[in-house]
Amino acid sequence: MSIVEKAVKKHRKDGKKSTGPGGSESVELQKNNGEAKQVPTLLPAEESLETGDGGALGMLVSDDEMDAIHLRKRKVLHLDFEALRDASIVPAADLAPNLADEFRRIKRPLIANAFGKGVVPVENGNLLMLSSAFSGEGKTFTAVNLAMSLALERERTVLLVDADVAKPHISRALGIDQQPGLMDLLMDSTLDIADVMVQTDMPGLRILPAGSRHQYSTEYLASDKMQALVDELSGRYPNRIIIFDSPPLLQTSEAQVLGGLVGQVVLVIHAGSTPQAAVDCALELIDSTKAINLILNKCRVKSVNDYYGGYYAKEYK
Repeated sequence: MSIVEKAVKKHRKDGKKSTGPGGSESVELQKNNGEAKQVPTLLPAEESLETGDGGALGMLVSDDEMDAIHLRKRKVLHLDFEALRDASIVPAADLAPNLADEFRRIKRPLIANAFGKGVVPVENGNLLMLSSAFSGEGKTFTAVNLAMSLALERERTVLLVDADVAKPHISRALGIDQQPGLMDLLMDSTLDIADVMVQTDMPGLRILPAGSRHQYSTEYLASDKMQALVDELSGRYPNRIIIFDSPPLLQTSEAQVLGGLVGQVVLVIHAGSTPQAAVDCALELIDSTKAINLILNKCRVKSVNDYYGGYYAKEYK
């Protein structure tokens, strides 16, 4: 069992201890003919935000807390790690410990850049885009596992945005591909971010589904509305890292647009498969003023104790 699964299991156990009659139940991902099926249950209604004397709440409530209050009125997504393994979204159980350690190393410079502790200040450093030159290089796998690793950080939260609207692998794997999400926020001015965020039963991890498909998705992502949304995400949640799982850079135009909105870009490269020329072309599409990191996926790096397949990350200059 990975450290992420242990954290989720402990959270579920603690939650059951505090649940009384009418308490919350988790959302299950059950297999049905080989597919993951979501069976949601509602959390209990939120208690009134009033003081004992009937006055208004006499304390300041942060945006994160207000979002949590909003989300507690809705459904909680249960992360079924067996179903996620079957979908190749999380690693096999025997590989999980090594991969967890590698993601710890990968996330440290990203966290430093996100919260102004890097060598050079990074504007909008808490906005991070994961991309690759082509599909099938491990981009989504990296995005999900990086998000889970970051969610283990104390006093930090993570919002994982499925921005691959044409092929929303994250949303499909979690069974939330039919729910409103990013594109709906851009098309419907009456929606708020908290209306479409999905709370998971992993503490600190929330998901923003891709939402409705649209033929003009690139134009929506390049719109002033998207810029305003990104600005709100960056400024409204100072303790949160927002990860955008974007389409491949060389196969769509959306990734290049997203790359201009974030502060950090992580490019996933399939070792022994992605041509050097493709990597160079992908890097040319990224604003060189951004903090750019490369992750070499499925390589074999000599460690002190052993060889094991995994990830090698470095900052691109």
